[in-house]
Amino acid sequence: MFCTSCGTQLQEGAKFCTACGRPTVASTQPYQPTPVVTQAKGSGAVGATSGLVGGLGCSVFLGIIGLALCFTGIGALIGIPMILAAFGTPIMGFFQGMKAIEGPCPYCEKPIFCSSVHQRKGGITCPACKNRVVIRGKTLVKLS
Repeated sequence: MFCTSCGTQLQEGAKFCTACGRPTVASTQPYQPTPVVTQAKGSGAVGATSGLVGGLGCSVFLGIIGLALCFTGIGALIGIPMILAAFGTPIMGFFQGMKAIEGPCPYCEKPIFCSSVHQRKGGITCPACKNRVVIRGKTLVKLS
């Protein structure tokens, strides 16, 4: 039994998909997604740069709020860990961005950028054609 929304294999009798949470539809035909002809490629440099920039933005925010909390006395209990976290966010953003992939949408062939967050969720909605694209490793799969 397969989810008709994201293509995840489900246990027999499941009422909801374990990946996307959508209700399942009883079907006698097993659902098989059609794989894409082209593979997605690693987008290390672009992803790392965007992750680093996002991490720096979070770093500035955490640093300012943490510093402001330190001036309130008891707020130092929260402020100091926020300041310490501010030093780690650019590094975490950089490495999260390294996991990003990009490739053509299997429906409209427009380029899609998939961050590590999309990969954990199992897929992305194409911004151009609004169709759901499932990510399997480095392969973009369309739901047919």
